Amino acid sequence: MSTTLSSTLSNLLPKFIARAKLRSAEKQVFTQFVDVLQHGAGQGRVYNEPIIGRLTAYAGSEGVPVGQAQALADSNTAWTPTEHLVQVVVTKRAIFVNREPILSRANEQMTDALSTRKDTQITTLYGSATGTNADQGSAGQALLTSLVFQAKATVINADDSTYGKIPAGPGGQLIFAVNPLSLFDIQEDVLAISTNALAATSPLGEYAAEVFKNGMLGNAAGALAGHIAGCLVVQSTAIAPDTADDADNIVYARDAFVLVESGGIEDNTDMTQISGRAVEITMSEWYVAAERTDGWANAITADAAAV
Repeated sequence: MSTTLSSTLSNLLPKFIARAKLRSAEKQVFTQFVDVLQHGAGQGRVYNEPIIGRLTAYAGSEGVPVGQAQALADSNTAWTPTEHLVQVVVTKRAIFVNREPILSRANEQMTDALSTRKDTQITTLYGSATGTNADQGSAGQALLTSLVFQAKATVINADDSTYGKIPAGPGGQLIFAVNPLSLFDIQEDVLAISTNALAATSPLGEYAAEVFKNGMLGNAAGALAGHIAGCLVVQSTAIAPDTADDADNIVYARDAFVLVESGGIEDNTDMTQISGRAVEITMSEWYVAAERTDGWANAITADAAAV
């Protein structure tokens, strides 16, 4: 009596998709720190975001007719998602003999690959987020604490003619995205403050400096990796250094960038038999990462050489 895998595949797929969704939620980084829009399956491949021109308020006087009537002018910005996919082939014998560990490992690697691809799509935009901004830092220069404060001030001061000021609430949350090797220079900069400025000005001298330094070393992982200059710090190697070991770190508001997701793992995961000897597993997603407005992002070019 021959054994087929068709019924087994149909039973495995819902469990496999559930694992993939959980793994994807755990692994994605920058999808949590940009504006994410859902563009479901069957709604076409282009997402149109309506844009309303900004209005201006004028001085008024009681009894004087209003003479500054303004009309709303709207338009659409279209983003076209593209497809990205990952595929693995597992022998039928491996599925029968060692199904759970094999599928679990394949699931992890596939969802990790899709998440990494999505993060790369987002972080690639950081290098082009310059526009008219007076971006901070320079090639080969260490990342200084002051550069983060400068970038933050530039972003807060920005005023976009279409989108206006940075929105309040989660959309206006300020984020400092940084390569871990660049962040190390900030830690060095902070420790240098404790041995120089603090030691020179404190009446307790070197003792106060040591207390400060020990506090920084003991809490650096929580403090510097959490917030700096009021910005949430997100470290990721997805911000890849160039050939000269310089990275495009950035301070931005969440709404400066947008990720449009079309469909999902439920609609784009498939298991099929090929040649009767193997099982082919495919995951795919439609999405696009785009820069909504340049004014709410300020890049900081800094060295990211090996520590």
